[in-house]
Parts: sequence; structure tokens; C-alpha cells
Amino acid sequence: MTNAKAGMTAHTESKEMIDSVLFKVNKMEKEGNISFPSRYNPGNALRSAWLQIQEVKDLNNRPALEVCTKDSIANALLNTVIQGLSPSKKQVYYIVYGNQLQAQRSYFGTMAATKRIPGVVDVWADVVYEGDQFQAKKVHGGWQVIQHESAPENIDPQKIRYAYAVVELEDEEPFTEIMTWAQIQQSWAKSRSKAQTVHKEFPDQMAKRTVINRACKMFFNTSDDSDQLIEAFNATGDRIEVDGREVAPEEKKKLNALNDELNGEEKEAAGNE
Repeated sequence: MTNAKAGMTAHTESKEMIDSVLFKVNKMEKEGNISFPSRYNPGNALRSAWLQIQEVKDLNNRPALEVCTKDSIANALLNTVIQGLSPSKKQVYYIVYGNQLQAQRSYFGTMAATKRIPGVVDVWADVVYEGDQFQAKKVHGGWQVIQHESAPENIDPQKIRYAYAVVELEDEEPFTEIMTWAQIQQSWAKSRSKAQTVHKEFPDQMAKRTVINRACKMFFNTSDDSDQLIEAFNATGDRIEVDGREVAPEEKKKLNALNDELNGEEKEAAGNE
């Protein structure tokens, strides 16, 4: 096959795949099963995702489009759009597992997906260090932060006491999840990789990501939102990055290991629910 014919074939396949997924998405939207933010364009998101998938390779350096099944590629695209995620904003990435392509949310993607639930205003997390003034109370089985006062001199990643995540709601008290440092370390210890290199180098950032992922997952699965959105959220998993910045090749290896750890954390959490 000539390069020209191969290019035409690849273009036709990409168009067919995108059109097929977009047809399913439009049908679900018309039936009222899903809705999108006013500025979200599913077609643009799918095209952006396809461009990213073209660059994805497996562990043997083989292109994802050659080794992954068409069904898994379509599902990864569908899960991306159902959640209103934007590949161009680094809210989702694509990973090859055997012959399956899986979409994985970034930290920012998890927050963006949670904000799609009606009534959610914001999602954020913070760390409590030794020396901080912190007070919380139990309300109907959940947590409510009463006070958190800190100072710049208290910031020390080696002296973390707690991390907490807050899902702010329009007409209700915020949904809050608090984890002690011991709980956070226990969560990391259950992961598949025991090296935990990135956890050790960025414990405050990783603590916030751990608690916010836990809070969003718990809140998402107790919400009244559509089954399609919840299924897509649970099927996508999470991918970790450091402040959304580009990282050096040697650090990418650490982050890849951490992404494996995070998947392990989620499976452990699901088994304990």
C-alpha cells in the first residue's frame, strides 16, 4: 500500500470512528441521558482525543491504533466525551493495556467531571501541617471543617497531619472528606508499586490528590446524576501529573509507576466499600 493510500485509509478510519461515537453521544443527549457544559464541543473533543491517541504506544513501542481493538478505542473516546473531558486541557490521557485502550483522567479531569454534577460549585483540597490551627466536626456521618488557619512558616511536606477535600454545593453544606497522614500512607502502601518515588518527592501534592480522588469518587457514586456519567467516571480511572507541567523522561517513568499505584488504590477502595 502506498503512503497516499495508507493516509487515506487512516483518515477514513478516524472519521468513521469519530462519527460513530459522536452519533451515540448525540443520541444520548437527545434522550436526556447526558448533558454538556455550554462551551463544550463533543466533536472538537473527539478530534483532539484522536490526535492524542495517534501518538500513544504500548510498552513494546507499537502504536495503540495498531494493537488496540476498535471497541476499546471507541469506548475510551465515549468515556472521554460523556464526562465532558478535554484532552487538549490535559484532563484525560490514553494508556494501552494489552490490546485495550483505556482513558485515564488527570487530577484536573477528576475535578472537571465532578463539577459537571448539577449543584456542584467547586472542588478543592488542602493540607494541614504541624502548627496549623485546625478544627472539624462530624455532621450526620460526614465531616465539616470549622477552622483552618496556617502560616507560610508551617509549610513543610515532611510534617503533614491531615489532608482534606471539599466539594462545594449550591444549596447544601459542602461534602468534605478528611484523611489523616496515617490513612494517606496506608492508602499508598496498598498500591501495586512499592517504590512510591513521587509520593516521597511531592508528599503534599500527592496527599491532596489522594484525598480529592477519594472525595470525588465517593460523592460521584452517591449523586443522582445519570448512570452513563457515573459508569464513565468509574471506568476511566485517574492519571497523576505534577502541577500539570511537562516532565522530564526520567520523571515520566516515576509518574507511570504512580499511575499504576493509583489504579491499585482505586481497586482497594472499591473492594472496601
